[in-house]
Amino acid sequence: MNAVKNMSRQSSRAPGTCLIVSDAARTLFGAQLQQILERRGFAVLHACDAEDALKTCWRNAPSIIFLPQNMRQEDSANLLRRIRKMPRSQSAIVMIYTETPDPRRICRMIWDGASDCIALPFNWEILEAKLRQAGYESHVA
Repeated sequence: MNAVKNMSRQSSRAPGTCLIVSDAARTLFGAQLQQILERRGFAVLHACDAEDALKTCWRNAPSIIFLPQNMRQEDSANLLRRIRKMPRSQSAIVMIYTETPDPRRICRMIWDGASDCIALPFNWEILEAKLRQAGYESHVA
């Protein structure tokens, strides 16, 4: 909580908007990630499938997108390529998340435009370091 208060003193700019793409199997992860991000001042949006994710990206232009390594209805790599073709999402940081990393799939998705991958269980310090490495300044003390 102090980090969020300190952030407002350092900058009037809010940390940004995040989109969490998750299907029914990942609702617990989405809720945990949302809670952590909101504590740090981020606005959090959710999408339950590929079409919902594309509509949300078009309407809101999130600065950070959390995309699962695997999705039930859509190939995650294909969704990533579609997101990258959208003018409002080309500069977004896309973080792939997974419980069981598949190195080939992750490499393919990074090649297609993902910034990095985070493994579950989720750790804020690791994510913050990866976001900064990807060029996002969160202004979190």
